[in-house]
Amino acid sequence: LQALSSLPARYFDPAGFGGWLFLAASLVIGCLYPLINVWEWQRVYAARTGRIASRTYALAIPFCMAFVASACLIGLFAALRLPDANPDQAFFALLNLSLPGGVLGLAYASVIAHIMSSIDSIFVAVTAVVATDLPSAMKTLPEKSRPGLRRLRAVTLCAGAFCGLLAFFFPSIVNLSIAATYLSICFAPTMLAALFGWKMSAASAERSILGGILVMAASW
Repeated sequence: LQALSSLPARYFDPAGFGGWLFLAASLVIGCLYPLINVWEWQRVYAARTGRIASRTYALAIPFCMAFVASACLIGLFAALRLPDANPDQAFFALLNLSLPGGVLGLAYASVIAHIMSSIDSIFVAVTAVVATDLPSAMKTLPEKSRPGLRRLRAVTLCAGAFCGLLAFFFPSIVNLSIAATYLSICFAPTMLAALFGWKMSAASAERSILGGILVMAASW
């Protein structure tokens, strides 16, 4: 850890990436993001009671902080040992440099497992949205029928192909992560309205989401 003191001061500046406005917006968005995160709601509904869900999330806070701190440390060590590395590939370059063969294989296996776990949750959520919220796409067929299941699988396949093409043409992990997070926040006003019991029609909710997406696309 003492070796990290040789890094320039900008690496320890909390506003070094995007400035203070970006940092403040990220903190606000970080509070709203779980509200529109489908797999977070899956975990909440899977709990036996609301108290168990709230206690579980409270106990998870120190673990989340530890994971964030670990990611920061890994990034600092990558900047120290691989100053010319591509930022999107620095983590893997640091693994190749620091770990022996067998442990390196386990590290890559854990990364792939984490990615697959996240991706399948996202695709299941996309398919569920199509099945429940797009009547023209699914309501003509029973969801539990063979044709309905085939259509749901086709939706999942199309979602995977679209995400694959998006990642191919826009390979920056940082930019994709920021864009995905900001895009998700377009759903936050509708979720807040539902949580606080504000009266809102389906049409106004759709306009709110679409308006947020258009504003983000225009200002990106």
